[in-house]
Amino acid sequence: MSPALLAVALAAVALQVGAAVSSLLLAPLLARRGWACARRRGPGEVEFVITTKATEGVMGVLREVIERVRRGFPGYTIWVVADHDSPGLGELRLWRWELGFNLVVVPRDYRRGRYKSRAIQYFIDNYVDEDKWYVFLDDDSYPLDDRFLCELRDDVPVYNGHIYPRRGRSLLAWLADGSRYYNSITRQRLALGLLHKPVYGLHGELLIVKGWVLKRVPMASDSLAEDSLYAARLIRAGIPVGMVSTRVSILSPHSVVDFWRQRARWNLGALRDMARGLYPPSMMAGKGVDITLWLLAPLSPLFWGILAASLHGHPHGLEALALAGTGLYALFVANHGLVAARELGPLRGLLLVGLSIPALTLLYYLSPVYATLKAGELGRRFVIIEKSPRHQRPIEPPRESPILEASAAPPPTGVAGLRRGLQG
Repeated sequence: MSPALLAVALAAVALQVGAAVSSLLLAPLLARRGWACARRRGPGEVEFVITTKATEGVMGVLREVIERVRRGFPGYTIWVVADHDSPGLGELRLWRWELGFNLVVVPRDYRRGRYKSRAIQYFIDNYVDEDKWYVFLDDDSYPLDDRFLCELRDDVPVYNGHIYPRRGRSLLAWLADGSRYYNSITRQRLALGLLHKPVYGLHGELLIVKGWVLKRVPMASDSLAEDSLYAARLIRAGIPVGMVSTRVSILSPHSVVDFWRQRARWNLGALRDMARGLYPPSMMAGKGVDITLWLLAPLSPLFWGILAASLHGHPHGLEALALAGTGLYALFVANHGLVAARELGPLRGLLLVGLSIPALTLLYYLSPVYATLKAGELGRRFVIIEKSPRHQRPIEPPRESPILEASAAPPPTGVAGLRRGLQG
């Protein structure tokens, strides 16, 4: 057997085992030791921003998100930002009267950025107050508690929360998404909670940013992984990023194919930005390990097989390899089983994940294969997965509300604003 091939196999297996073990060791080290509220940020200090393409497949879950934010944070301003050509724009114009939010429509001729970053940048250019905090949410995500309102510090102007997936129509995609929660409480907590540097990137769900940072560090880009690129810009600007204890509920993909499409966009987008030299060295290392593990996943059986063949006739070596494989299996269960254990109970949740490991492994093996086959198609557009809830509610007739639609300029204030409001 070629020594070079054996070295590659050994390095790949060591990277897999090392990444899993290091995350496990970080979990108890970084566990939060209690929680206390120092000063709660009020409605005049914090505003919520929900960006959406308002396609038919997201309208039901978007309404749920708006309703949950309104109920959970009464008195706080809610902005919904949509494009001029969004299919659900008419429904949003009806909902704003009933649900009480400000609707921002990005005009056709606005040219800063593409995809989701274009909508956010338009909001920043026209509506952001440098002294306020802005909580960015996707159209399928909402906070599960309000602890973050007590944890915001002026010396750390950017925060992320803990990803906590809720089940869509696909049980397998939900179990696979459980790894995002595990990553949140381990390495992401290390990067943001201790180092204050987003070397593994950021996520757009519960991205909390002070207004002056939004004005200083632009969100606009042409990236397919705009959240990670924004993390890179924050690192280059020397802006510290923290982590709040709040969990943010995200809707898992409704199918395995949607899961693959979503991961392909994130990883191919990050690879493209790396190739363009847009990531700082620290983030090249953090995201680089993630993407390397993702790309090498289909070759894992080959690497483990090469090591097993090289250890033929060395019983202690084979025992060590088998022990490493068993440990990796157990860590895989822990990685994906925390959310299932919390939702279904420890016994049922971990048993379900343990039985699903072969299917989950196959899902991961085929993810980069799917991305490679679809790279041309996925690299040309921003992937929007279907997010409709299981039971879509009909739209209720609007009730009268004083909330007006925002347009190309921020809402006027003072006497002029009062006069225009009375005329409207």
